[in-house]
Amino acid sequence: MHNYLKQLAQQMGSIEHLYDRWLQKQGIPYNRFAVLYGIAVSEGQRLTQKNISEAWQLSKQTVFSLCKQLQEQGLIAIQDSEKDRREKWLVLTEKGQAQADGLVQAFEQLSQTVFEQFGAENTRQLCQLLQQFEQVFAQHVEQASCGKA
Repeated sequence: MHNYLKQLAQQMGSIEHLYDRWLQKQGIPYNRFAVLYGIAVSEGQRLTQKNISEAWQLSKQTVFSLCKQLQEQGLIAIQDSEKDRREKWLVLTEKGQAQADGLVQAFEQLSQTVFEQFGAENTRQLCQLLQQFEQVFAQHVEQASCGKA
């Protein structure tokens, strides 16, 4: 029996490694990229540390620590929500926006180049199939008990 889950995990690991290599060439660690890029492409939506944590699969503590660093470096501002003082919004400063703009442009160029070569139909199918697989996999992960099939 072919172990497709193992093969998929290996391919995803390889893609993640390539992604890390690209970020390394940009001179930015993944976590920092996730926060700056996430805020930059939020299209006017107010983002919280929790939003970043969930969207990029980062621990809340990692995002909290990184946001403190970015705030100290003058790249982001952390603002209180008008509705709930416990909620903090993340906003790029001018300096942060300048850094994020370069990252967004480079990432969009990479994306465009890769997916143009991969092809529109392949890209559509890949995204659709991955979404379907994620739903099925999540269902079975939720149903599984530790050590039991």
